[in-house]
This record gives sequence, C-alpha cells and structure tokens, in this order.
Amino acid sequence: MRYTSPESQPYTVALEGGPCGGKTTAVEYVARQALQRGVRLVVLPEVATDFINEKQVDVPWLAQNSRAEFIDLETELLDLIVSGIKRAQQSEAGKNSIILADRCDVAAYVKPHEYEQITRRLGYDRAPHLTLVNKIAYMPSLAHHDPDLYEKLMSTNDARYEDAAGARQTCDNNRRTLDMHPGFEVFSDHDFDARLARVTSSILSREVAVA
Repeated sequence: MRYTSPESQPYTVALEGGPCGGKTTAVEYVARQALQRGVRLVVLPEVATDFINEKQVDVPWLAQNSRAEFIDLETELLDLIVSGIKRAQQSEAGKNSIILADRCDVAAYVKPHEYEQITRRLGYDRAPHLTLVNKIAYMPSLAHHDPDLYEKLMSTNDARYEDAAGARQTCDNNRRTLDMHPGFEVFSDHDFDARLARVTSSILSREVAVA
C-alpha cells in the first residue's frame, strides 16, 4: 500500500540514519536532483555537529558522569531541530515545496524515560516527528557492513565519538525509535550509488511504500 499524509504543502521529509550512514552526501545529491527536475526543495542541514562543537562539551563524558547536564543538552538540541523544521514549514506554507531536514529526533541517544522527560519539557505528549514530518528516509550506519572503513572516517569528524560497535548500537537504537512513523522507510543497499538513487526517488516522489 502507499502512505501519503494529507498535509502536502509544504511536504516535509526527514533524512535519518546511523553514524556515517551517508546522510550528508545524500542531502547534497537530492538537492542537485531537485534542481535538475525543477522541484522546489528547502534543505535544513544537520545541526548536531555545529551545536556540539559550539558547546565545547565532551558528550560521552556527560552521558556517563553528568546525566542531568546530558539531558539538558539533548533537550536543547531537539528544540533546535524542531524549531528549525517549524520555521521552514511556516515560511513555505501553501507552496508546492519539499522540506528536507537532516535529522529530526534525538531519542536514539537517551533512555526511553529520559526521552519522555525531554518531550514533556518541550510541551509534547509524544515524539514530535510523528506529527511534524510526512516521511522519514533512513540510511543505516556504515559500521554495519564496513566497520574498518567507519573507524577510518570517524577520525575526520570531531563530533563523531562512537567506535564501530557503538555506531551500530546507536544506529539500531535510532531505527527502533523512528520506525513507528507510518512513513518510515529504510535504504540499506550496500551499493551506495543505488542507495542514493532510491533515497532520491523516495524523497522527491512525496510518498513512501509501507507494509
């Protein structure tokens, strides 16, 4: 069957995935394809890396040793993500456009009861993405099928702190927290070019196949 939310203008897609799953490359590829096809696309870049670098905090240390501060950090980050999507939706209201948000949630990084605490703080009674986005395209972590390459690439990103095992766990946690969305779709092709093509087709089609 096909799922398409009725709130189609603007149509909002979140691109999610595990660490080093190819989201940044995919966003750039989709943007080029949208331009070639004459599709109005508004891209919201991933904010976590800049946010963490700006805070100049040791995230793993906070998670282990100062859980309250860690939850405060994740609350601020989710608020930043949600606010950015809402601003784009207001700006594009009534326009035949697609909003592409690189990341829409933080649930993979906290425990379930902590996530409930975070959403309550922000005034939500459930995960914001359930009503905020029409579709979630998910790209699993490179650590799942090439952990050695993942370890090499993570050394070039100061905000990436998970080793391959940690990245796989984060990826699996992230997927579990997002797959309740009716427009959730996984793109796990080992051939990255094929994965990019499928992700692009899904995002620009404005609908997604679900079981």
